Amino acid sequence: MYSPLTPVRTIAGLAALLLLCLVTFAGCGSNQPVCPNGSRCGPAAPVAGGLVGPLSVTADGRTISGRFLCGGLLSATETGSRVTLTFLPNRVPAGARTCAMVPVRVGLAKPVGQRTVVDGVDHKTLVLSTATPAGR
Repeated sequence: MYSPLTPVRTIAGLAALLLLCLVTFAGCGSNQPVCPNGSRCGPAAPVAGGLVGPLSVTADGRTISGRFLCGGLLSATETGSRVTLTFLPNRVPAGARTCAMVPVRVGLAKPVGQRTVVDGVDHKTLVLSTATPAGR
């Protein structure tokens, strides 16, 4: 049976459904990267803070790698004179006591060559080893 309140109830129901969808999916559009362990990465941290051992570059100069406590995501921004590395550590659950040393690597568009490699957080120059890359 039709009632003058039917359109109001329909609009109220749709508004409630829309609000429920917005609340449910609010975090899904996050642009925060997903780390290799499937969780959201933490905020950028100095490379040296999580690095265990040296940063290595492959013989062709196109891959930089190292072992990081708990792992994470390593990204590179390149210019003609500089390679800036940014490390996003895996988020570690509260109460976790230990983490593994996880090999992490990033590929470059061009070989490092004579370019300076710097940390994207503290802007310190990073030293690269030509030793065998981590994880090989």
